[in-house]
Amino acid sequence: MSSLPQGTVTFLFSDIEGSTRLAKLFGDRQWAELLDEHRALLRVAFAAHAGMEVDTQGDGFFVVFMRATDALAAAVAGQRALLAHDWPDDGIVRVRIGLHTGEAVLRDSHYIGQEVHRASRICDAGHGGQTVLSQAAAELVRTSLSGGVALKDLGEHQLNGLGRPQRLFQLSAPGLAADFPRLRSLDAATNLPVERTSFVGREQEIADVRAELDEHRLVTLTGIGGAGKTRLALRVGALELGNFPDGVFFVDLAPVTDLDLVAQTVAAACGLSLGDSPGGDTRAFVDRLTMTLAPRRCLLLIDNCEHLLSAVAELVDQLMARCPRVELLATSREALGIEGEQMMQVPSLAVPDEFASGLVTDAMRLFADRARAVQSSFQLDAHTLAPVAEICRRLDGIPLAIEFAAPRIAHLSVQQIAERLEGRLRLLNGGRRRIRRQQTMSASLEWSHDLLAEEERIVFRRIAVFAGGFTLESAEAVCVDEGIASHAVLDLLGSLADKSLITVGQGKRGATRYGLLETVRLYALEKLEAAGETRTFRSRHRDHYLAWLEAMPLDSLVFGSESADAMGCEIDNLRVAAKRCVDEDRPDLVARLVKLMTGFWIMGNSYRAPKDLLDWALCREDRLSIEDRVSSHAILGWLLLSLGDPSRALSHTTRAIDLANGRVEPFAMTAMAFRAVGYAGLASMPGSDPSLRAEARHDAERAVASARKDFPSAWQACAETAFAYVELHLGDIEAAAYWFASSAKSCRGVAFKGWQIANAMSGLAASLHLLGQTEEALEASLSFLARQDLNDLPWLDSLVIEVIPALFAGGQQRRADHELLRRATAIRRNGVDLAPSSFLIVAAVIEFLRGRPERAGRLLGAGRSVGGAAKQVLQFPTPICLAYYMRYLPLVRAALGPDAARRARDEGRAMTLDEAFNFALEEQGP
Repeated sequence: MSSLPQGTVTFLFSDIEGSTRLAKLFGDRQWAELLDEHRALLRVAFAAHAGMEVDTQGDGFFVVFMRATDALAAAVAGQRALLAHDWPDDGIVRVRIGLHTGEAVLRDSHYIGQEVHRASRICDAGHGGQTVLSQAAAELVRTSLSGGVALKDLGEHQLNGLGRPQRLFQLSAPGLAADFPRLRSLDAATNLPVERTSFVGREQEIADVRAELDEHRLVTLTGIGGAGKTRLALRVGALELGNFPDGVFFVDLAPVTDLDLVAQTVAAACGLSLGDSPGGDTRAFVDRLTMTLAPRRCLLLIDNCEHLLSAVAELVDQLMARCPRVELLATSREALGIEGEQMMQVPSLAVPDEFASGLVTDAMRLFADRARAVQSSFQLDAHTLAPVAEICRRLDGIPLAIEFAAPRIAHLSVQQIAERLEGRLRLLNGGRRRIRRQQTMSASLEWSHDLLAEEERIVFRRIAVFAGGFTLESAEAVCVDEGIASHAVLDLLGSLADKSLITVGQGKRGATRYGLLETVRLYALEKLEAAGETRTFRSRHRDHYLAWLEAMPLDSLVFGSESADAMGCEIDNLRVAAKRCVDEDRPDLVARLVKLMTGFWIMGNSYRAPKDLLDWALCREDRLSIEDRVSSHAILGWLLLSLGDPSRALSHTTRAIDLANGRVEPFAMTAMAFRAVGYAGLASMPGSDPSLRAEARHDAERAVASARKDFPSAWQACAETAFAYVELHLGDIEAAAYWFASSAKSCRGVAFKGWQIANAMSGLAASLHLLGQTEEALEASLSFLARQDLNDLPWLDSLVIEVIPALFAGGQQRRADHELLRRATAIRRNGVDLAPSSFLIVAAVIEFLRGRPERAGRLLGAGRSVGGAAKQVLQFPTPICLAYYMRYLPLVRAALGPDAARRARDEGRAMTLDEAFNFALEEQGP
């Protein structure tokens, strides 16, 4: 081991697919023989290409190579040797292989570190017979491929335990299998939650649901709360992953209360950044959603539909009509009631007949499984079989009720549990079976509640005010009073989790998050109402989240991407808090909440919700403080400008400036900056008032002067970027480059990770390219792309698009082509509002630089017409796109002549969005 190489090496991991099945099939002796044969074949292949065996555990290899090309050759040789070997007919050994090149770190004669972990995860993502490479390994071997060996780009995939998505490639070679299911990754193709407890039984129901999905595009699982509809849908979704190449997505509607948010929740669950529709037009949003999903083969699991039935039914009807390759599996207590729906009643788990002694059913298996979670020695044996059967019968086999009862084994015997259930249910006997099942669920919850200590009951009902989960700190802030000590909340939550009344998981940011199943939350809300505490604790919930936001610096809230991420984790609670503010007629609190969430709205391309809230608050403007009136008008102007409505934006930004009346106020400064952008945008339109140009520059100068004098660096960068946008609108590219550079310099003084730096660096690279400063533009674009702190920004694709011309003109054609394809894929996948127009205009620039003016002319025409651009007052999604258009349109016309240029423009305008994208990508590269 001491001779293991260091420095940059290529790691190879291998693993046999289905080894557990093969071991059971052949038994220990024959399986050991098959393993030895597999090891011998692979060792010969690895050794022949200078591979050094690091470790062999079970059925896998860990081998290291000094050269990536050797590792690739070894993988090809190994896969071919395995395919050529004479295996038993039912015992063919198929091996997945993963390759990754990275820095080797040795400690105590063993490799450690993230690069080893990355290589192992890449192997885990593959299928038997498949070899998968990281981008680092692929780049090193690409120029040495020969003999029919090739690499297939599999796109980006999120691998377990790795922060950012990984771009992966599949090795293909003559004689090797080429077609495999989708990689076993946690990428954007699914957002299915990880199962935290084992799935018990339901084999027949799973088969039935899958069979119905083969025949019907919409299947709705109905049944009472607690019947297991959600778990069944999630299990079916996981099993169907391989049948839906564009993904399986889980849409949880439980925390949604606004009918208008149903479509947005679906979009968010699918990983789509559709933003909002101008004026809050839900139909326009649905149009964009269906347009984005129309070409995809995907499965949507829409959970908890019953409280939003009309909105869900309307949306699903549109998806069914417009998205022929989308299938839907819904869960609801009643059917959606639309054409083409196939209903399936989800039954309770099977329970034993009263006289069927010794029979073990799924309900009993579930009880035993959950009981073992709290008492590992629990078994179904001669002593426990009969009372467990009785418990399951008394609970009608309802899974959620069984999950409540089983943890009691930590304190009671199964005989005691059965006796107490009998007493509870005797109070509810009689009535029809359907009613009794509802009574059984209610009785199970009531019984679990009655067994709680008083402090547990108090916390249980109070946490019902949360939506979409909550943290320990939030529970402590909301639930504590003279009856509940702060230090006791952690133990009380743990106790409620032990009793299966709350769920415990890990949030996106790594913090522990608690939650309530919807059936349980509704029950807890009833208890809160019965205790007369609803108003108090809903208000406490609202005040907590306002205080949570106010504890962060304002400049971080407005410009910091980490603050926006934190708000994204709590968005359901923040929506509930906003609704509470409206319900209590508190425009002052609405104004504060929207102001504190400014960065989230802007970075999330989410404008309708804050616009509606501010419209509501400003209808009660006389009850707002001057500070809140200034910020509300300024932010509303900012939002309207982002929505492409400069006239209304100018009205509100002017109102903010007038109200501030010279006061030192950050939002008065931003109002001045974005009024300048609004003036400049209108000035860029044909036939505009010439005085708008002077007004724009005057406001921009005042905003920059105010920011530099009175505010921290992030606000200065904001004003300087706005000035750059003004100059782009007005056609002074040199001045725009100056202000972008100034903004980037100001960003160096920002302590937190902010989004302003991305805007500044992208704009600088584009402006330098437009000025013909090729080397400087290339340097700026490479610096922008190298910033690791920008990689997680959700709207980065639109900014990267704008630096691609600088890459191409600077001699980085291969990388420019790669980025163009990558961002095109992301935009079509995410459906970013108006970003298609950006892509098409930049694609036109690249085509012109390649010497293809006719194709450039078509794409310029398409960029002005498709993706929603033609409907906007300002027909360009960004000032940079306007500058590209104004620079390259005359060049295209000069190259083609007026008649040919007109024909190209008209052909581009006639394209659909999909046709334009396909046209842009069909001849990519020289």
